[in-house]
Amino acid sequence: MQGRASSKDAVPHAGPNRARMDWFRNPNPATDPALLEQDQRLLWLWNIDDERRGRLVHPLEAGAFGRKTRADVDVTVIRDADDFSSLSFRGNLDEPLDLSAAIDEQEFTGTDDEKL
Repeated sequence: MQGRASSKDAVPHAGPNRARMDWFRNPNPATDPALLEQDQRLLWLWNIDDERRGRLVHPLEAGAFGRKTRADVDVTVIRDADDFSSLSFRGNLDEPLDLSAAIDEQEFTGTDDEKL
């Protein structure tokens, strides 16, 4: 899907395709930490004019033409950054990847009862 040139930093809307609309609709883990245990769908976005940079986005809705599509995570990744230039995958491509992460509930929700 190609967006307008003026919307380089925007998250594109899903368009009229029902499957793509369903893909864009993610539950928001900030409203219910139990949602972190479910699979989340991400978008990898790039601009054809800037091959070095991409964005990883977690959309919350399908959006609509002319409106901003809500997302709770939008991370810019620079392809030729030193941190990423020497990385390589050493796993087994025949086995599914476990990309789960352990996140402390207090850290996620900010419900720390300690007094400063």
